[in-house]
Amino acid sequence: MVVPHLEKVREKVKATGLWIPQIPTEYVLRRPPVGAKVKSGHDMGPEYRILCGLKFVNHKVPAPFYYSEDLTREEIIHQYELKTGRTMEYPIFYYVHGLLKIAVIIQQIYYRYQQGLTQDPRFASLPTAIKQISLIAEQAIKKNKIDNLI
Repeated sequence: MVVPHLEKVREKVKATGLWIPQIPTEYVLRRPPVGAKVKSGHDMGPEYRILCGLKFVNHKVPAPFYYSEDLTREEIIHQYELKTGRTMEYPIFYYVHGLLKIAVIIQQIYYRYQQGLTQDPRFASLPTAIKQISLIAEQAIKKNKIDNLI
């Protein structure tokens, strides 16, 4: 069974995305930032249409294959399975695993803050984020789903 490794990426425009490396194709899942106040400022529709047009002009431009305004995680998995022909057998495991990896990264940042290696005052509240991530992971396991956990 081939399972994609998901890595957070940050693009120049500071919009979050998800990189799904595959052989021989790579996929990038894009979405507007959470809590965006200006909806039109993060509308993914124009980007999708521009990329669709540019793929015929420049082969280095990523070719988008799907656009939807509000996909749930389950719908994203379904679209991935349709496009790749692969099944994702254990989405809850991979979702929780990803959450815990993020929690470890946050703990490492907080440790550096506690040791005085960084002075950013925003890092003082990171234990709260770790606790929230842990609660979401626990809910995913208990409810046996990856959407609408809180």
